[in-house]
Amino acid sequence: MADSNDSENENLDDYTTKKVTEGIENLLEEKDLKIKWRKELEDNPAVQAYFDEYRGNPMKSFIDNYLNTKYLSHQYGDMYKKMVESKQERYINEAHRQLEYILQKQLFDMQCLWRAGQLDIAGIEVTNDFKVWEADILNCPFLEAISKDDIAMYQTFLDQKNLDPAYLDNYLEWQNYDEIKESYTLNNDDEYQIMPDWYEFHNNRTGKGSLLLLPDHKGEQESFYIKIFRDNEAKNSEKPINIIPTDDRPFLSSYDNEVIKFFVNTFEDSESQKKYKYYIEGSKNSDNYDLKNTIDCIVNADDLIPVESHFNVLEAIDIAYNSYYLKKIAEHLPMAYEQYLFSKKMGFDFESKKDSFYISLSNDLKQIILAGRKLNGEEQNFNY
Repeated sequence: MADSNDSENENLDDYTTKKVTEGIENLLEEKDLKIKWRKELEDNPAVQAYFDEYRGNPMKSFIDNYLNTKYLSHQYGDMYKKMVESKQERYINEAHRQLEYILQKQLFDMQCLWRAGQLDIAGIEVTNDFKVWEADILNCPFLEAISKDDIAMYQTFLDQKNLDPAYLDNYLEWQNYDEIKESYTLNNDDEYQIMPDWYEFHNNRTGKGSLLLLPDHKGEQESFYIKIFRDNEAKNSEKPINIIPTDDRPFLSSYDNEVIKFFVNTFEDSESQKKYKYYIEGSKNSDNYDLKNTIDCIVNADDLIPVESHFNVLEAIDIAYNSYYLKKIAEHLPMAYEQYLFSKKMGFDFESKKDSFYISLSNDLKQIILAGRKLNGEEQNFNY
């Protein structure tokens, strides 16, 4: 029988196998704990005396129910504790993250000046070095410390009407010079704009958008040396012989909904096709998840959140909570700022977030540029 079960399990996918294994382990743990706890309670004289105060024989039925409650507390207590702590720390954690965005703008402005040849920065040799420090912005050694004026400006930024919190941390490439410059200089109305809202607000307040109009001398020179290197490599390399037969068939995605739909309609019976159709229709309700989450946040908020009149009640709720959420972050910014200043004063390093990929990319780029300069009869340094 065991061999038969083992054979059947081999035909299960990894996800289901893991669920079965964990399910069995959890049931066995629940059984052992409840047996242990019941014995401890029933053998405890104080517990027995407690139940003697009540008529009938309530001990067994009470303990049956109590053990279920105790097991749920045992299993989920830590999780709910973290949820409570998470709620309390949510805004201060978010405020700490906004400090990074203040520094990202400072780094980006320095990048513009460096590319134009108007600023020398110790440790910056190639354009990709800015990506290295983007990932570890709090530990960047050449940035000025955040000031009270920076905090005040960012609080004003957060106080903008209809600012969407979703866009606060929606930029994975704060130092993407090429795309941000293109977005600024083209000044078009495309739906997709790479310019971060914070950068645009800062530029409007400080006039530093003009830095994006400076020439990109460093970037152009890098491209020049990289081309020399690649042209030389192509000229001196032999064309490889392809001994592996090519396969022109396309790859199949396991997560393409259209492919799954075709598979169901082609290979499944009519009953399975109906269930799949109902499942897809029903799962569309998950689009309301964000709204449900917003309402939960409003209900669990520590303050009353005013909702202004609006022709669409759902949008009114969303706008009201967004405004409240940003207000709470702004309120917690000074606290995050004080902690930041204390760490700077004491010389503490912030948690390192260095990305080995960008470090490796910078090192490779430096070798290529130096080789390109050598091929061009120039000194092997980055003084260009």
